[in-house]
Amino acid sequence: MAEADIQIITFDPIGITHHPNHIALAHGCSFGPRTTPGQCYALQSPSILTKFTGPAWAIWYNIINRYSPSDSWQVQEKIKRRYTIVNTPKGWVTGAIAMSEHRSQLVWFRYLYFVASRLVWYNELEELLEHG
Repeated sequence: MAEADIQIITFDPIGITHHPNHIALAHGCSFGPRTTPGQCYALQSPSILTKFTGPAWAIWYNIINRYSPSDSWQVQEKIKRRYTIVNTPKGWVTGAIAMSEHRSQLVWFRYLYFVASRLVWYNELEELLEHG
C-alpha cells in the first residue's frame, strides 16, 4: 500500500467522551504532514441529547434522507469532506459478536453502551484539515 493510500480515522477534538487520549489523537492527526487531501477523518462527537438514542437515530436519518434532496457541505476555510456511516441490524450483530471476544473490555457499562449508543448505529466522519 502506498503512503498516499493510508486513511486514518480518529476522534474529533471533543474526543467523544472528553478523554484526553482521544483529544490528543485528533490534534496529532491535524498537525501531521499529508501527502494528499483526505487522509485523516474524525469521528464526530454527538451531542449529549442524541448520544444514547441507539438505533432510533439511524432510523430517523434514513427517513429524513429518503425525503431530502441532498446533504449539505460544510464550508469553512476549505471544503471538508463528510461521510455518514449507518449500521444495519446484521452489522450490529456482527459487532456484538466481535465485542464479546474482548472479555477484558466487557465491563457492565459497555453492554449498556452497545445497546443504547448512537455511535454503534450511526457515525459521521469529517475530514481533518492540516494546520499550517
